[in-house]
Amino acid sequence: MRANQGTTLIELLAVIAILALLTLAAAPALTHWSHSNRLTAGINRFHRTLALARNQAIEHGGQAVVCKSGDGHGCTASGGWEQGWLIFLDPAGDEQCQDDDVDGRCDLDGGLIIHIGQGFNPGMTLRGSGNTATAVAFKGSGFSEGYPGTLTLCDASGAARGLVLSMQGRIRLARPDEGNLQCPP
Repeated sequence: MRANQGTTLIELLAVIAILALLTLAAAPALTHWSHSNRLTAGINRFHRTLALARNQAIEHGGQAVVCKSGDGHGCTASGGWEQGWLIFLDPAGDEQCQDDDVDGRCDLDGGLIIHIGQGFNPGMTLRGSGNTATAVAFKGSGFSEGYPGTLTLCDASGAARGLVLSMQGRIRLARPDEGNLQCPP
């Protein structure tokens, strides 16, 4: 009987070659899986943002607004939602907030900033259709009258996830077969 002498160099190189081939075969699937998970996590985060605003409106019995914000101090009409957002209580009902003195309150009407969202990674875009393009307002009843629409989160590959907002304030994930998930060119 021959004693086990270990692994030969040829056997080791064969195993390394097989592992390299398996890694190359799995890389596209892992990349797709990673992009898909990033989109799902992002749309779930924005879903929680809208749900928080709706809950705040109901809890306080007044209007709560989510608006786009690039600096975390005020609403903006330019750019996409991916730059960030604010949730604020809006007693004036004007859907505007600017906090220049950084005290957590809207300077002109006393609205209270509830949350500042940090936005998404570079290469991702979040766009809204209709009135949801710049803001979403919830009444004290939880309704989002005048704000039905779809918010679509896209990555650089053109893959998309979306949220559909009804006038009753219900927020649901968009189904891929609905055809309303349009990524910007």
